[in-house]
Amino acid sequence: MVLHLREMDAHFRDSRLDEAAALLREAIEADPRCGDALEGLAYIAGRQGDANAAADYFERALASLPATAARWHDAGLANQAAGRHARALACFDEALALSPRAVATLHAAARSASEIEDHERAARVLTTVRDLEPRAWQSHYNLGRALGLAGRYDEEIAAYRRAIELDPKAVVAYINLGVALRDLHRFDEALRLFKKAVQLDPDHPGARTNRAQTNLLLGQFEHGWREYEWRWKDGEQVPPPWPNPWRGESPVAGKTVLVFNEQGFGDTLQFVRYVDVLSTSGARVVLRVQDALLALLSGYPGAAAVIGESEPLPSFDLHCPLL
Repeated sequence: MVLHLREMDAHFRDSRLDEAAALLREAIEADPRCGDALEGLAYIAGRQGDANAAADYFERALASLPATAARWHDAGLANQAAGRHARALACFDEALALSPRAVATLHAAARSASEIEDHERAARVLTTVRDLEPRAWQSHYNLGRALGLAGRYDEEIAAYRRAIELDPKAVVAYINLGVALRDLHRFDEALRLFKKAVQLDPDHPGARTNRAQTNLLLGQFEHGWREYEWRWKDGEQVPPPWPNPWRGESPVAGKTVLVFNEQGFGDTLQFVRYVDVLSTSGARVVLRVQDALLALLSGYPGAAAVIGESEPLPSFDLHCPLL
């Protein structure tokens, strides 16, 4: 048994995971309660991207191995990766009972609490992190995010302000503080914060996109729409993979233009009226919309064809998102 585990360890270090797993399964066949072998299979499954198997192996291993903070933490991470956030929280609680100042475990627990929308619990956990690391701007920033999700807006704003005091170059803190103030309709303050974020990092998509959204709310359409093009870089939306995008810079007469939905139902219904602008300019417009809106928008005036987003794309010369 010891020889198998040593050989397995050598395979694992050399990333020969299948060979290591085979040896561990042999060990489990000889002793189904071999905790070391079960734990080894948990780590291998995690390395191979099978989070569910990793979480299951950890459950079996924990029944046989001594409880340690590291073991409970790793089991929590496996359950978190598998989307089993309630169980992940239970594992993190066990880890924190043994090591209550483990910041990595506290962060992991806050993440799972947020995933199940227990934002008050996330805020409590991150308050502990802040108290352990009061000079780290990130601890105040992360707490601010949790407080905002919990609806505790004054405390959220105070947390972001403290993060900025600790690091005046913390771009994301300026952005989130601006968003919080914008939600309270304190637009001038929000715009000043987004401007500061852009000054610190001119290529930050979040700073640009949020400033664009605020200008649009205020009716500053020329600047707002121009900067809103940064939305394709902020991680929330995936840009289309096709060549030849159209942004108004070339004539469309005689061209087939694919106009496609990019956000929610409301955005599609709001902006579909601009299809007419293209068709009256001589374009043949193929309109792609969400499948759920296909029946409503089928035959829309100005569109030569209306297709659902799950349908195959026809050939086209240019493409343009509805927004």
